[in-house]
Amino acid sequence: MGHRLEDVGGYTFDQVELFLGAAARIEKEDARLGMIVARGSQADEKGFKRLMKEFS
Repeated sequence: MGHRLEDVGGYTFDQVELFLGAAARIEKEDARLGMIVARGSQADEKGFKRLMKEFS
């Protein structure tokens, strides 16, 4: 995520909480995208178009 271990080691508690919150949001979005891809790969054309409409 662009943060070196040496940098994180010097963060304040508040900075660590912000960093972990951002990391959790990124992981959640990555998981959501993975679920969309997995579901879309199993759908027929009509189902895929409906799925894309739901998430756009």
